[in-house]
Amino acid sequence: TTKDFKVIRLGTSIRVSKQSFDDWFAAV
Repeated sequence: TTKDFKVIRLGTSIRVSKQSFDDWFAAV
């Protein structure tokens, strides 16, 4: 359903953002 898609999309976005943040934090 559309709701499931949004949840998956949101989860992926959060995971990607955290990975990017971890990389940035490590660089600093």
